[in-house]
Amino acid sequence: MNIRFLIYTCIFVLLSMQLYALRDHVQMRYMVTVQGTVSDSYGNPLPNAEVNLTNLSSLPVLTDANGFYRIQRGISGSGIIILRISKPGYKTMVKSNIIAHVEENLSFVFDCTMTEIP
Repeated sequence: MNIRFLIYTCIFVLLSMQLYALRDHVQMRYMVTVQGTVSDSYGNPLPNAEVNLTNLSSLPVLTDANGFYRIQRGISGSGIIILRISKPGYKTMVKSNIIAHVEENLSFVFDCTMTEIP
């Protein structure tokens, strides 16, 4: 085999791998912010409730002492965001009809009331 052909082939393969690895970084990304408060059925704030955007591969955040949470993530396409809130002793809440059109940065506010498990 021609050595020049092998060298060009290797260079082409390496460049293709680099471009493939960088494809997600080249896409335009928008920021989505989801925030709000979590409280019990009496209106008391629920600290340490776990809040997660399950379909954006985000790590969960915990609500603070006032029940407040804020999640900010970059996304590169339109779609549906699924918000999941859980706390031991309470029914898990899932809000799955959050539609994100990423033509601009978005912000959603969701105040949630959790029901205790009897």
